[in-house]
Amino acid sequence: MTIPQSNKLAVNGNFLIDTGLSDALWLFSKDLDFEKVPTVFEDFLGTGINGDVYGERGKIPSFVLGKTLLNEIKVAYPAVKTFDSLALEKNRLGSTGAELLSRFKVLIDYPNKQLMLKPTSKTPDPFYYNLSGIELAYEGTQIVKQRLPSLERKCSTGNDGIEILLQDRYRLSFHPALKITYVRPNSPAEYAGLRSGDILIKINGRKIHEMSLEKVLAILQKEQGEKIKLTVKRKNHLRKFTFRLQSFFSSLS
Repeated sequence: MTIPQSNKLAVNGNFLIDTGLSDALWLFSKDLDFEKVPTVFEDFLGTGINGDVYGERGKIPSFVLGKTLLNEIKVAYPAVKTFDSLALEKNRLGSTGAELLSRFKVLIDYPNKQLMLKPTSKTPDPFYYNLSGIELAYEGTQIVKQRLPSLERKCSTGNDGIEILLQDRYRLSFHPALKITYVRPNSPAEYAGLRSGDILIKINGRKIHEMSLEKVLAILQKEQGEKIKLTVKRKNHLRKFTFRLQSFFSSLS
């Protein structure tokens, strides 16, 4: 994989394929000082094996993945202390995450140690930042109460029919809990009143347990001005919040 640099030769090297990483790219080579194209900003990057990871975010003008050229790629630069004690492969430049891999059809040939990526209609899609200011992660499970339909097809020997149930019925089921693990200071989410530890129940009217984490993040990663409505559970009470995605770059210049 190749990372162009404006003031010197392009950097070639290896990346760890990390399907559990929600970002597009992480760059953290011990041997290279990557060119950081303005504007970069400090941010919480996620939680790893050794705890919370902080660093900087930005974009690089282009990135060559095999024969595919991608433009304006989101990139994160973890703080040096995050990986300073790790034994990294000498030629490793960083990690490639799900936000980039999801734009391709991915085939991993383990016996022959090959990775095949086929571009799709999503490959040229622009990369957006999460402008909400919240970071999410699965943590534990929650009990979801679902109302069952009042009409039920009744099947008996030789006869089919519809049974109308006059009494409400419900089903309790366990689903993964999606928790807010971090709220960026001075972000729309913080101004709206959201807190770390809140459990997401709905986003823009859609139930969280019926959505994947990828789909939830896609709603938060849009252009500024998009309206976001969240219902969260806080100390066993449901609370509703509304805010609009807002770019923070103007405050960084």
